[in-house]
Amino acid sequence: CLLRWVFQLEQYILPQHFDNIGKILLFISLLWFYFFAGDVWSDWFSRDPDHENYVYFLFNGYKWMLILLPVFAILVPLVSLLFKQVRRSPWAMLAVGVGVNVAMFTERILVVVPSVARNRLTWGNYTPAWPDIVITVGAYGLFGFLYTLLTKFIPIVSMWEYREGEHAEGIQRVGGADIPVTMREETIG
Repeated sequence: CLLRWVFQLEQYILPQHFDNIGKILLFISLLWFYFFAGDVWSDWFSRDPDHENYVYFLFNGYKWMLILLPVFAILVPLVSLLFKQVRRSPWAMLAVGVGVNVAMFTERILVVVPSVARNRLTWGNYTPAWPDIVITVGAYGLFGFLYTLLTKFIPIVSMWEYREGEHAEGIQRVGGADIPVTMREETIG
């Protein structure tokens, strides 16, 4: 969305592309819900004491992350991406995508940090120090810089598809979408 706006690619990256990405993200959110529900279901019926202690530890020390994860991973995409107007809006898709990335990062934190923070003798919570925060922010900045740098050398829009669209004979309506065609079906024979 930002690259589309900065490089003025509105005629190449269409709302239909965001709609298709939104459908894929909706499907991934449904899968995520299925996996989380399966995990909770199996934990509920196993009643393993070690796992119950670990879950109790998570809900006491990392409660805000356990709330943040399903909200941004499942609830926000399911509620917003069901509507075509939201899926076709680049800025709404950017907001949902950022939310999903926050959820994915939160999941990584929940997988790594509590298990390392738990000492065999004591239970404790991990609080990041300033070097941890600086390294994390620097990693995000490096990723953004490299992504922006690569867009200067690798085309964002495939030139082959763009040039093929320039030679289109017309527009054919297929499944609710207008598609440029180079040959009509009636000319095939």
